[in-house]
Amino acid sequence: MKKAEGRRQKAEGRRQKAEGRRQKAEGRRQKAEGRREKAEGRREKVFYRYLAIRINILEIKTRYTLKIP
Repeated sequence: MKKAEGRRQKAEGRRQKAEGRRQKAEGRRQKAEGRREKAEGRREKVFYRYLAIRINILEIKTRYTLKIP
């Protein structure tokens, strides 16, 4: 009886350890996803800043070519 109980406990310990590893991996995946989203947001921000500057330049050019006071 004692041996069987020991084996059961050992198996349960292995299961718990595996579950912990799974949770850890899931946490890493979520962290990476967050980093990707953050980077995407930064890229978007830069792109819109670039567009704003381009539009501004175009507005200035048209103002001077059309001689609008």
